[in-house]
Parts: sequence; C-alpha cells; structure tokens
Amino acid sequence: MPAKKTKETNISPDINDLECPVYEYPDPFYLKIPKAHRERYAEIAMLINRFASLKLNEELRLLCLSMLATLGRKKTSPIMNGTTKVWAAVIINAIAKVNFLFDKKKNPHIKKEDIADILDVSKSTLPSKTKDLLDMLEVTYFDERFSTQEIAAKNPLRLLLFR
Repeated sequence: MPAKKTKETNISPDINDLECPVYEYPDPFYLKIPKAHRERYAEIAMLINRFASLKLNEELRLLCLSMLATLGRKKTSPIMNGTTKVWAAVIINAIAKVNFLFDKKKNPHIKKEDIADILDVSKSTLPSKTKDLLDMLEVTYFDERFSTQEIAAKNPLRLLLFR
C-alpha cells in the first residue's frame, strides 16, 4: 500500500526550539509568587517570553506576565492544573483581546491562529478558556491592570471622569 501524501502546511517551528532573548530573571513578578507555584509560573513565563520575542513588544510581554502573576498568587492557583502551553496561549489571547491586537490597524497586530499555531494548542480551546480567564479575573476592555498605556489613555470612561 503506498504511503499517504501529506498536505504541506506553513507551520511555525516548535516554540521550545526558538531562541529566547535573555530577560531579567527572575522577572519583576516572580518573587511575589508563592514558592509552591514558582516552578509552574516559570514554565509558563518562558513560553510567554518566547512568544513575545516573535510577536509582541516589551509592554505587552510584561502585561502577560502580570496576568500570569495575578493567577499565580491565588491561594489555589488555577495555573497548577492544565498544560503550560494552553495557559500561555490563553493569557496571551486575553491580553491581545483587551488591547485590541486582533485589529489589523494595530501595531503589533497578531492573529488568533498565530497564537494557537506557535504555541501548538487547539484553536477551538482559546475562545472558551479566554472567556473563563477574563471572567475569573473580572477583566473588561480598557481594564487598566492589563491595558497598554495607549489603550488606557483612550478609555472613554476616563474622558468622562477628567472633564
């Protein structure tokens, strides 16, 4: 029986094989994480850093790590369950959503498919888990905890308050 032909696809290299720039380590949030959660935090942070070196700027990278730290500081941290790749992808997707990075006019601009492909997670997993994460942390659009300075400055509620 002849071998089946496989369809060639343009798949990004495995994220674990990518060179990662040297970042300040431990990062600014690491020491605030309970010792029991630090190893898991570091694994997810490494994936976020590698993705950020490809697609995000420094401000967005730090916002992703800040969201990860918020999860890691919880007494029963949700990051201790599930796979590290899924957590990294969901956190990046949440930050991208809050900062409108899926808008093609934004710079940097990313696609949901890029997040799933680079981190090798299911595209169908991202929307539901991202919604769960945003609900858990009570994050909305223009949330100042997880918005870039540019997005926070454009918050329509801020304009009403400072009239």
